[in-house]
Amino acid sequence: MAFTSQPLHADAEVMRRAAALIETHDLGPAGGAHGRAAAETLAGIAPDPEALAAALLLPALEDGCLDLGTIEKRVGTETARLVASAARIAVLKDYRPLGHEHGETRRLRDMLLAIVEDPRGLLIRLADQLVRLGIASTLDAATRRRLGEDTLAVFAPLAGRLGVWQLKWQLEDASLRYVEPAGFDQISKALKRPQPERERYIARVVTDLRRELSVAGIPAKVTGRSKHAYSIWNKMRHKGIGFDQVHDLLAVRILVNQIADCYAALGQVHGLWRQVREEFDDYIAKPKANGYRSLHTAVLGPDDQVMEVQVRTHAMHRDAELGVAAHWRYKEGGGAGGDWITWLKGFLAADDTDDSDSGAGGTIAPEGILEHVRTEALRAHVYVLTPKGRVIELPHGATALDFAYAVHTEVGHRCRGAKADGAMVPLAEPLQSGQVIEAMTARHGTPSRDWLNPARGFLKTGAARAKVRHWFKVRDHDRHLSAGRVLLERERRRLGLAEVDMAATARHFGLKTPHDLLAALGRGDLSPGQIEHWLGRPASPPAASLSSPCLERLRPAPAMPVEVLGINNLLTRFAGCCKPVPDDPIRGYITQGQGITIHRLECANLGRLAEGRPDRLIDVAWGLHRGRCYRAEIMVDADDRRGLLRDVSDAVTGEHIEILAVNTHSDRSTETARMTFVVEIESAEQLDRAIRRVTSVPAVLRASRKR
Repeated sequence: MAFTSQPLHADAEVMRRAAALIETHDLGPAGGAHGRAAAETLAGIAPDPEALAAALLLPALEDGCLDLGTIEKRVGTETARLVASAARIAVLKDYRPLGHEHGETRRLRDMLLAIVEDPRGLLIRLADQLVRLGIASTLDAATRRRLGEDTLAVFAPLAGRLGVWQLKWQLEDASLRYVEPAGFDQISKALKRPQPERERYIARVVTDLRRELSVAGIPAKVTGRSKHAYSIWNKMRHKGIGFDQVHDLLAVRILVNQIADCYAALGQVHGLWRQVREEFDDYIAKPKANGYRSLHTAVLGPDDQVMEVQVRTHAMHRDAELGVAAHWRYKEGGGAGGDWITWLKGFLAADDTDDSDSGAGGTIAPEGILEHVRTEALRAHVYVLTPKGRVIELPHGATALDFAYAVHTEVGHRCRGAKADGAMVPLAEPLQSGQVIEAMTARHGTPSRDWLNPARGFLKTGAARAKVRHWFKVRDHDRHLSAGRVLLERERRRLGLAEVDMAATARHFGLKTPHDLLAALGRGDLSPGQIEHWLGRPASPPAASLSSPCLERLRPAPAMPVEVLGINNLLTRFAGCCKPVPDDPIRGYITQGQGITIHRLECANLGRLAEGRPDRLIDVAWGLHRGRCYRAEIMVDADDRRGLLRDVSDAVTGEHIEILAVNTHSDRSTETARMTFVVEIESAEQLDRAIRRVTSVPAVLRASRKR
């Protein structure tokens, strides 16, 4: 990058004050050049004088030549605030994921976006990063490579998210020179024409195409661009192709009003230049899974130069820029939160030109947009760091205890305190993006029931609450198991039995294993009297004749929250096909020797049984069932996205429902997911509330109880 010693052409008083401050502190040619180059880079992106002044002063602040108090006094409060905003990012220079794993780097970028109070602070840092790359040639190879890797993993994608496409490709190309010097040299040599010449070629093509479309009576906007080195290298690497197989080194985009005009314009393109037939894709007739629509073709332009042409309507282009197919989302591997990125892109003042892969137009944001960004758009999540630099993403309002459980379940169970940026904080303290959090643990610590009390505010996330509830359930299960074993042994001795057939006894009471039998007895779900009645039964009990319903011959059963003709000690069990829960309309069916099976009234199996033997149907009703839990299944269909399982799980556990099992299946061809949650609930009303919460989760298409 070439630096100029000429003053910036800015008439604003704030720029004059900033320049005077630099001269007063006599930073020398090198010290002033860094800030000047950053300000010149920024001048074409966000030309307000406060941002330019902040870019000019940032290197001096970070070198210790200036302080924020001096900047505020000599230049102004707004400039000092922007310098501080940009400087906050430098604090994170030592926190980077090992190897730049995709999920970690995405969370790091999101955290940077969240902690910077003003989007211009990010722009200042991006311009500064470009200057650092420009002067890194004097550094050792390892330092240059690390600088390039950080830029490609974090800063260049941030430029893309903000819609500053020209700055994005400059950062990428400058980084590629250090990260893959051999690849950069190969591509540079393969590009026979220098960049300015290719841009002149594109201008000629755009002029010819505009003329042809005008003659054909097709209203259109035509723009062009020349692909940059990093984009070429990335395409070659991902597709495993050589340079001669990259057909979009030069590209043209045509925007029209209607779909019919897309195909008419395509005909004009193919009439003007010869088509490369194997390079045609109709994403209008067959849109991509993410909704992207456009016509893509490759042609041999003037001088037989291969170039790509994209044709789409203005509406399709808006969708591609700001909708589910937005460039920064599908190029970076997906993600949510595009609405607030739209606000940030609207804040930028950019000209109406296209970049290497996408256009970036915009206008100055309306008054109050910065406040909207801070208070509305960034409220969904907070991003904090572990002492080792791992980025943890949590819902807004999450606490230090939520953080501990997000790090590891055992860390959460044993957590007894926490530090934020080195200072002790309460476990219920809401976290702020950018903090470095350390969980303090006890060697033999265990959860507290107070953590589950919403009024105490210890836990915000449903996942953490579910882990605490599971811990208590396991602990209580062991206690119930021990108590049940004592009760069963007491009944065996009292009845003078040598042994008890545990498996047969469990099956009789509708339980799967002997352990379930002992736990049910210890919890009180089974009474000692029921066990006594079963163990003391005659060796060959008479079979119940069901030629007509005869309830008095049915064996007594465990206490169930269902009454049969006002009698609550008959053998009853819930049907596995429809899994009724309290508040469901229900009816009973008298089985052959297995007591009464309770079905939901709408159960299809019950309808078929009633057709064959209507005399076996019997009226039943829910009795007292407070404190009991029942299994049910929730089916969820959704557009697949990152964090979907977590968000749906939080919605379910937000109703204080425990998730027992989850089964998920993702269909890559349609970018959809189907999930089945096995949950433990107390009533149908509670289940309905959970389903309503799940339905409101972004990307969820439908949620229902499994029939």
